[in-house]
Amino acid sequence: MKWHFAGAREDENPNRLESLEEVTVRFDLRLDAAVQRGHHGVALFTTSRELLWAKAMDGLRLQPGLHTISYTFPCLPLRPGPYFWQVSLWEEGKLLDSWDCLPEMIVATPNLQHARDEWNGVLNLPCKAVVTEGEGVEVA
Repeated sequence: MKWHFAGAREDENPNRLESLEEVTVRFDLRLDAAVQRGHHGVALFTTSRELLWAKAMDGLRLQPGLHTISYTFPCLPLRPGPYFWQVSLWEEGKLLDSWDCLPEMIVATPNLQHARDEWNGVLNLPCKAVVTEGEGVEVA
């Protein structure tokens, strides 16, 4: 069994995320034997192993050969820095393989958060801030 990770881009650096647009991550899997009742898991972690997101699929029937499992997100609004994906495949409660995908996924989007790092969280969400005075009159 062999896994391969490919991020949003197919050019010279496919594991680099540079925008807050739709992104697809792809995991290629080569199987030597059939899987009849498979369970696939995927998770996204920070480099300090903080779980950010996870998903699972059950009831997979996979024949020997190459398979691609893709996940498409409207965006991944993550703070700039390195992250890693972990993928696994189980059959009837037995772990067949688990892999921490390397190289890491590098998020290189502009930082949309606080200017001081200690006030930044994991999410890098765009927003519009407006100050109003009195009864909804905007102050420039």
